[in-house]
Amino acid sequence: MFPQFPFTRDADEFLKNCSKIKITEQLWSRRITHIRIVPLLFSNGGLGLGDDHNFFVAIDEGLSPARKAMALGHEMAHTFHHDLKATPPLNILPKNQHEEVEEFCKLFAGQWLQKIGVDGVAERFKNESELVVIGTVFALP
Repeated sequence: MFPQFPFTRDADEFLKNCSKIKITEQLWSRRITHIRIVPLLFSNGGLGLGDDHNFFVAIDEGLSPARKAMALGHEMAHTFHHDLKATPPLNILPKNQHEEVEEFCKLFAGQWLQKIGVDGVAERFKNESELVVIGTVFALP
């Protein structure tokens, strides 16, 4: 997708295999352990680091299920510019390439949803209990 980034090979490999893997396992493989559906004022979503040194994704509660799915894919894409072997994950984002990385994340999210099916992810946001709801936090294994 974006050969100028050293992390895109991992993203391309992830996309090749994602349709064969459960969504929860995909998220766990990227060290995303929680999804929080919360009111966000200036963004559709965000990636944060929890006390357990794993990622959580915050997604705006006002989005449609399909837009929540896209936001989840976008935030998952941001994990690719982190060294997940490090604890906590180490950001390896090249300096001064924020716009290019955002474009990468948009493209990744679109390709991810195309491969696994936007409807399946969106449906899970309609039925939040499938992701083991604890209050407004989705806890993954």
